[in-house]
Amino acid sequence: MFQRLLTICVLLAACTLPAMAEKRDIVHFGSDIVVAEGDSAHDIVCFLCSVDAKGPIEGDVVVFFGSIHLDEGARRDMVVFGGDIWLNGDSSIGRDLVLFGGTLHPEDRSRVGGNAVVFPPVIFLPILLVIGAIFWGIWMFFRWLIHGRQQYYPMQPPPRR
Repeated sequence: MFQRLLTICVLLAACTLPAMAEKRDIVHFGSDIVVAEGDSAHDIVCFLCSVDAKGPIEGDVVVFFGSIHLDEGARRDMVVFGGDIWLNGDSSIGRDLVLFGGTLHPEDRSRVGGNAVVFPPVIFLPILLVIGAIFWGIWMFFRWLIHGRQQYYPMQPPPRR
């Protein structure tokens, strides 16, 4: 039993460690990515974390449920699902930008080289309502299974003699 628990803990810990596909490709799960000033990165993939890029990004950037702070620029495409993008100073995105469920915060001198498609966060509202209705239905079904049909009295019934 202890050996199984230890194996599960090691596997879960390994999932949170950063993985490197190439020398400059960065893939993180749950820990933020920082590209320091004077440093560069190629492709960046980030799940449940944010990207703070003070140096240039030579490839694509994909972020799920996190934000991007871009100071210099990205040469290719950028995709963000469930987060915001801050384009600071003279930062630029070389090709296309897709932002789903977030807000774009550009400064005056920043630019997007290709198409910019931005879906606002309100797009998640119908999805959340449907998920909430499903959970409510499941909760009421299990409550009915456990308790059965209950009668509610307007006041406490009189004691039996």
